[in-house]
Amino acid sequence: MLSSGRLEIVNAGHVLPFLLRRNQLTTLDLESSPPFGVFSNSVYTTTLVPLEPGDRIVFVTDGMLERNVASVDLPSAIRETRDLHPREVVRALADRALAAAGHALQDDATLLCLDWHGASNLPRTALSGAEPARASTGSSPDPAH
Repeated sequence: MLSSGRLEIVNAGHVLPFLLRRNQLTTLDLESSPPFGVFSNSVYTTTLVPLEPGDRIVFVTDGMLERNVASVDLPSAIRETRDLHPREVVRALADRALAAAGHALQDDATLLCLDWHGASNLPRTALSGAEPARASTGSSPDPAH
């Protein structure tokens, strides 16, 4: 994916990932396969998703949409955090889920945020994690922080 911009993905019964492209938020249209490890003879279908520079993919578990977290408008929150580094997006969205649940989650509420900046032959300057030049300079969009 890093050099080609082609994301190959399997949906094993999960919530469809969000794609934020040029300020438009959609879900990825993925064929659904059975959950991993449930049936020994399962066949999994992959979907190839061509990415464009600047695309953001946000993966969430159903716990980010259900029960006592349902009051979080996740699509709006993803749009509102579009200028943050992916690591900061995860923190901001997780904080919103925890606040909505009164810090008592009834289900897992997991998320992963990936940005694709386009292919590059330039060396990375990061020792670990993000390159400092790509981290956002803003604070959390949640006024409670």
